[in-house]
Amino acid sequence: MRTTPRSATRCSRALRLRGAADVADAAVEAEDLEVDVKILEDTPDRARVDWTARYTFTPTKRLVVNRVHTEMVIAAGKIVQQVDNFSFWRWSGQALGWKGWLLGFTPLVRDKVQRQAAKSLTEFAQFVALTGRDGK
Repeated sequence: MRTTPRSATRCSRALRLRGAADVADAAVEAEDLEVDVKILEDTPDRARVDWTARYTFTPTKRLVVNRVHTEMVIAAGKIVQQVDNFSFWRWSGQALGWKGWLLGFTPLVRDKVQRQAAKSLTEFAQFVALTGRDGK
């Protein structure tokens, strides 16, 4: 994972397990999720997308509008790698409030959020592997 104070890059190995839709469902448990997508490139081996997700961050009940640039590598019609770029500081301020605005650029906050997200994705992947269902 590469990070800078203004952006965070997340390569999700869970995408290789299931696919973008399932990971989005696992990562955002909000019932009010809205996603706007702009496809920039769509070829048999690569895709680039700008998307905006609007949702209520469940732990704090705060509204989040997250603008993301995604690049995907595709093989045999499946996503084999995905890299999402977004402003972690901006996201943390929206999701966590003043603590996120004040401390969201620090490794302490970023690492805690990354650990929790990785845990949630792992639990979801295990659920899918055991049940064959996507959690809906």
